[in-house]
Amino acid sequence: MVYLVPSLDVSVARSCASQKLVLQECTVRYPRRDWHDIEKLYVFGEVLGFRDDGTVVRHYPSIRELCRRLSITRSVLANRSKRDGWAASRARFQTAERERTWKRLAEQALADGDPP
Repeated sequence: MVYLVPSLDVSVARSCASQKLVLQECTVRYPRRDWHDIEKLYVFGEVLGFRDDGTVVRHYPSIRELCRRLSITRSVLANRSKRDGWAASRARFQTAERERTWKRLAEQALADGDPP
């Protein structure tokens, strides 16, 4: 990303009594983000532990929480999330995870002889 920023031109300052500011090209470098890892964290959440029945306890961080944690502006993260469809991916994963959990619990109940 290239910005024009004011800076003091030394040659101009020496040639005249009043110092003039000139626009100089400057490249701003941001730290590289591993967007794939950030997306995985948003979509799949964090595993906090397991319940007694074997189900997984997950925490799904919000966009704001990720912004605070990763020091990214909300607009950048929200735009990336919207562009790549993170919310839809999260919903599909949560639905599939819920179905697997219910299926496993129903199978355990049948194996134990308990009605579902």
